[in-house]
Amino acid sequence: MKKIVRVCCMLLSLLCLSACSSSGLSTGNNGGFTIQQRKFSQARAEFSMVFHVSDSQFENSTGMTVSSIFRGAFLVEPKDTGYTVTLPELQVSIVAGDASLDFHSGNTYTGEAAIRALPFKALTDGTFTATPTEQGSLESLGGFQDVLEQIRTDTAPYGTQITEQATAALNEFLNENTLCYLLEKLLFSIPEGTMRVGDTKERHFDGLAPYSYSMKDIITYTGRSGNADVFAIDGVVSSLSSAQADSLLALGLPYYEMSGTTAGTCTVFTEGELLRSGSSSGNATGICYFPDKKPENGAQVAISRQMTYSVKIVE
Repeated sequence: MKKIVRVCCMLLSLLCLSACSSSGLSTGNNGGFTIQQRKFSQARAEFSMVFHVSDSQFENSTGMTVSSIFRGAFLVEPKDTGYTVTLPELQVSIVAGDASLDFHSGNTYTGEAAIRALPFKALTDGTFTATPTEQGSLESLGGFQDVLEQIRTDTAPYGTQITEQATAALNEFLNENTLCYLLEKLLFSIPEGTMRVGDTKERHFDGLAPYSYSMKDIITYTGRSGNADVFAIDGVVSSLSSAQADSLLALGLPYYEMSGTTAGTCTVFTEGELLRSGSSSGNATGICYFPDKKPENGAQVAISRQMTYSVKIVE
């Protein structure tokens, strides 16, 4: 029962309301290839992230598994040196034993279900600006704080506790860092300019949700194949800092101390309506701590992760 409580605790606040093969790829030349972002007026950027968390592989386990699915589609329009972004389509599905959470942006919710849906509905109603740094990374998402403020306004009639639960739910499942991570994959992660086969770029992501982890991506150019440039993306999963862990536990959230790897590809197309597509998968193992980091309050867990994404020109 203690392990089930630890694994399910991510739901409580809201319910209370492959490495790339080089076969067939060009080996390039001494001058390399020119990689550049194609122009468009509007694009549709789809993503899917699926997580499975289980302690069933360990001795004396409860056999508990938590499945989390996040799917959606951004609409993207160029603006100045970045993009204006909306998220009109979003699906969230989390199942942990007998507890579950489901949100679909196309559905209408009433009563208590409407209150539980508020964090994600506010996200789908928001308009964001995504402007990369000179190094091509996305450090913050303009408009995310407006979403949090909208949640506070919409939940104010229900009291402070509901407001705190609703804002915590959004930050726990789809926080600003995770949205920046997704948009980097969809829009910014591939370096522009002249690249040779074997050239690499590193990118660090911190405080990703869910499961409070960090990641380092190593992006390697593997060559041009027909009308596309292909990149291998290998990732290293790690824990948050000790201070960040203490902060999560102080908020009544679990802390996952873990390590693991991911591997995947990203293909950038030089012509046609498809701008890019990619996928990755990975695994991590570690310990879930709740309500504190005492050894007796830690449960060993294994986390698997699959992600797919694509960006198409709308006009």
